[in-house]
Amino acid sequence: TGTGGKLMEIFLDWVDKEKKTRLEVFSNNDSAIGFYEKHGFLETDAQLEPFREVLPCIEMVRPADVTDK
Repeated sequence: TGTGGKLMEIFLDWVDKEKKTRLEVFSNNDSAIGFYEKHGFLETDAQLEPFREVLPCIEMVRPADVTDK
């Protein structure tokens, strides 16, 4: 695990595990999407407004009580 993975582990230890965790990511950022998927986040079907009316985004959610991979 690199620095990003270590920071994510600290973040996931800090958040309330009984609640889902939500984030937005640029839809063309495959490496970030893969990173979040590795940590239990799943893409939703939510329709988000493009960031600054230009960059398409997707919503990802980590369900409550997901064990780390």
